Amino acid sequence: MPATSHAAVLARALVRTHLCREHARWSLPEVTLVVSELVTRALSAGVQPITVELSCTGSAARVAVSDTAPDDVEHHRDSRLLVATRVSADWGREDRGGEPMVWCTVAARDRGPTGAPSSRPPRTRVAPPWA
Repeated sequence: MPATSHAAVLARALVRTHLCREHARWSLPEVTLVVSELVTRALSAGVQPITVELSCTGSAARVAVSDTAPDDVEHHRDSRLLVATRVSADWGREDRGGEPMVWCTVAARDRGPTGAPSSRPPRTRVAPPWA
């Protein structure tokens, strides 16, 4: 998608229209927040154009966004990455054919057989090293 002021809006629309039914039912707000934060971060880093990938791993929705921000200790000051990693079950950085990507997975919230929240304890999240 083009790196314009509307990129985050387009990314949120991508999530609303392409997220699998299961994850849309239970995790749409979280996945939408993650993609919005990562795309806005890519915009501030000057990524041209922004690549957004959305996939379903079965137990989680995975969002990956191109990211050329330096991978150093300054991440602890990056509130957008901090928000995304707090909401996600797991996250990381990878190089995909020369294009750096930040990815996050968002697990569907646990639900009981009636669709109500289950009484199981919440899953443990992997915190970034600066948290």
